Amino acid sequence: MSKTLRSIGKWAEISLLTPLWLTPGLAATWLSQEWGQALTQHWARTLLRRLGITVETCDPGGFLHTGERCIFVHLNQSSLLEALLWAAIVPRRMGRVLNIEFALLPFIGWTLAAQDGFVIRRQSPGQAKARLQQAVDYVRSGGNLILSIEGRRSEDGSLSPYKKGPVVMAIEAGATLVPLTTHGLRECLPFGAWRIAPGHAKVVVHEPIETRGLGYEDRDELVARLRTIAEEALADGRRE
Repeated sequence: MSKTLRSIGKWAEISLLTPLWLTPGLAATWLSQEWGQALTQHWARTLLRRLGITVETCDPGGFLHTGERCIFVHLNQSSLLEALLWAAIVPRRMGRVLNIEFALLPFIGWTLAAQDGFVIRRQSPGQAKARLQQAVDYVRSGGNLILSIEGRRSEDGSLSPYKKGPVVMAIEAGATLVPLTTHGLRECLPFGAWRIAPGHAKVVVHEPIETRGLGYEDRDELVARLRTIAEEALADGRRE
């Protein structure tokens, strides 16, 4: 009963703090992407702290801070809390690829879509292809992008089938692929659950992969390489 009441209280807190932070965050975005993302970052960090979730980032090369023309690829999507996590840890302006279902969520979806968001409708292949091409152009011009290679959350923590889109985008843009894995968030809020538990989240930034000089024919090898990185990272996480 106490856990249920705690979770109800946490969701009430999220419902209160989100419009209070993201309404000005959304307004600030129209003036400056940097201002808007800074307010969004404060919102995300505040919520994680209030939820009792600590965050550790392992980024030996500092790519989250210094990388240019990078596509950051999340390799193991497992919790709704990852939207908070990315907003909290990304230290600078970064684009996102979002599904229309997420982009329509009040406040959080609207805000992230407005902040260099590339919203795709999977039911409309033509629209999705055009928006992904705009994302490629964004990276090619010097921007950074973050997206999931699975496209959906895992129900049981195992890896879902990987899509080739992020790899093809990186090849077209001549971008650096930066693999990311997350650990611990599924224990805080797994698929299908509504009770939020406190815990510790860890983000690991893996060795980047250069795609300059590669072609479309290299896409399968790159996808396999990313999956191997994810499998090894998850195995290491289970041993810790």
